[in-house]
Amino acid sequence: MIILIACLGFLVAIAYTGIVYQWRRDRVWDWGNSAISAAVSVTLATATGIFLFHRQSAEQASQDRARWTSLIVAENSEMLADISGNPMNVNITENGVEKAIPIFITYVQPIAIEQAALSGQFSPEVSEKLLDLATAARAYNMKANYALQLLAQGVSSPNYSERVTHASHNLDLSRQNIRQYIDEVTVSMGK
Repeated sequence: MIILIACLGFLVAIAYTGIVYQWRRDRVWDWGNSAISAAVSVTLATATGIFLFHRQSAEQASQDRARWTSLIVAENSEMLADISGNPMNVNITENGVEKAIPIFITYVQPIAIEQAALSGQFSPEVSEKLLDLATAARAYNMKANYALQLLAQGVSSPNYSERVTHASHNLDLSRQNIRQYIDEVTVSMGK
């Protein structure tokens, strides 16, 4: 569309130049100066507009990246606080001996992390690490659901003590994975 308008404008300029040359030869020099000055001013205005548009776009991208970075830092801090703390003890009887198994259950929501990874504001490597962290957080939530269901079934459930021990171990490993991914994201983002 823009090319069509430019070609049409060029054809009108040529036609008008022909008319001026045919009927007012003494004004051809004035017309030429006017045409050149108009072309130069339109070109400069267009170039200035493009430069300002690119500068504004770069500034907006920088602000968006800074906003996503601060959201990721805040969510990582919250996630670390959520997965840190003291576990509860589940008392089980194993081979006639009562023992306490520490189990830590919470939920973490990596919403800003997932959205930041998909925003396109970060390099592919950083986005991949963000998605790894979000996946680890979602896996932790699934393991927490399993542990809660297991605890809700109670001691009447077959192999209860082994399953509670397994669930506790899985949750601990998932918490370690989340911490590791948070460290990797922090290093890759330079924060």
